[in-house]
Amino acid sequence: MEFGPAGIGGEDTSGNPDQPIRGFDEAVNRVRSAVDAAKGRIVVTGRTDNFIQGRPRLGDGRHQFRAHQRTTFPRQELAQTRRTTSPYLLITRRRQIDVNLDKLMSKHLSRYLDPSKTIPEETLQQLLRFLRSTPTSTNIQPNHFYVLATPEGKERLANNLGEFDNGEKILNASHAIILTTRTDLPESHVETVFSKERADGRFPDLAQQELRESMNRDFLNFLSLPRMYGDKNMKHWMEKQTYMALGMTMMAAAELGVEAMPLEGFDPACVDEAFKIRETGHTATVLMLLGYPDPKKQYSNPISRFESDELFTFL
Repeated sequence: MEFGPAGIGGEDTSGNPDQPIRGFDEAVNRVRSAVDAAKGRIVVTGRTDNFIQGRPRLGDGRHQFRAHQRTTFPRQELAQTRRTTSPYLLITRRRQIDVNLDKLMSKHLSRYLDPSKTIPEETLQQLLRFLRSTPTSTNIQPNHFYVLATPEGKERLANNLGEFDNGEKILNASHAIILTTRTDLPESHVETVFSKERADGRFPDLAQQELRESMNRDFLNFLSLPRMYGDKNMKHWMEKQTYMALGMTMMAAAELGVEAMPLEGFDPACVDEAFKIRETGHTATVLMLLGYPDPKKQYSNPISRFESDELFTFL
């Protein structure tokens, strides 16, 4: 069994009789240093000592508590905050969620997954909750997702790709997700979105909800005009929402230590028929394979991208 500290406490008593309370910035920086040192492994508490030092100014204490929270909440999910009139605040880290952009920017997408490894159910469910939460324009939510977690489900997909030879990649994945998009946008779907928003209290009052519904209807009607996308149509716009969900979920998967491989090498008509997707008013748009990289087939050389001056125009 490993032994070590269970927590770190940060207080603002200075030990100096002439100035018993540390300055605001110094006190907050001490808590920030403790948070950085803890790295999510132990409990971090921040304390303000106004009352102990005979300075009963509750407003000052609350101001400092909020500053302590700001030093920790962007780096963590809040598991527990004990609200009390006492000048003590308990902050418990549940999971470190710092985004390592340098790691993401140097990362190769894995084209080959290790068939011997399976994503834990808790991790999968966390990723699916994220996928469910991804935003769409006007909150239209034109998607349905088929999560293939069984060998039978993955085999059905692998055997119905049309002329594409990507079956092995699918079978080696821990899970495969078929991201589908609506083929049209019937009034019944729009009404379902509005009803769910009302039930969830998305807007603070009925007047704002009705105003938003009217604005969204006008926008959707505008999208239906031929000049909006030339020879393309509403389906083109809805597919953009699907790819936004794909990209965001790939980033979330990387943060969870899971590889997410996008795959367009399939015949949508074949997949639609195999899973009876068209009967639901949707069609297969893109696949996402989940798992862990095969270490024997992992790229290790640097990524190659255009230089910044070829990509960015500043005005």
